[in-house]
Amino acid sequence: FETQGAEFDLDLPVSETLPGPGIAGFYTKSWPAEQTPGLHLQVQQVSARGDCLFQSIAIGLAHACGYRHLSMYAPCLKTDSRTLRKLAVDTLKTDCDLFMQEDEMISTRELAEVASEQFNCTPAQYLEDMLRPATWGGGPEIVALANALRRPIHVYEPICSKDNKTLRFELC
Repeated sequence: FETQGAEFDLDLPVSETLPGPGIAGFYTKSWPAEQTPGLHLQVQQVSARGDCLFQSIAIGLAHACGYRHLSMYAPCLKTDSRTLRKLAVDTLKTDCDLFMQEDEMISTRELAEVASEQFNCTPAQYLEDMLRPATWGGGPEIVALANALRRPIHVYEPICSKDNKTLRFELC
């Protein structure tokens, strides 16, 4: 499939080193991912100002590009999350089909319409609202960014055990 949107150079080497202690928001313990044997995840906290989706993706990209784990207070996160938010909206404004999973595609028009219906507004108003920094991003923005960045984005939900002593992650 062909994607639309800005291109990013993501061919940097992935760092083999873990961060040292003291990186704000980073937890060094790893937990298993339920549906992916052998995959262990580490938690990275982000701020709760409405940009958490975009900050999470910015942190993931920084790690994947070899820059290690960023502090949740890293100055670049504000700029990077704003850039990713704009990229998501610009991608959703582009008239094209986006890859969802397996062989499933969706048009940007349909995706914006479905998203806007949930907020009782027009697609144009939804996209305008999404440009505001405190507006929460969701599924449509994840699909748009996965296509624009040309890389998969997986969302895992933390599940606490009944005794509250262990944590595991399930793919959403």
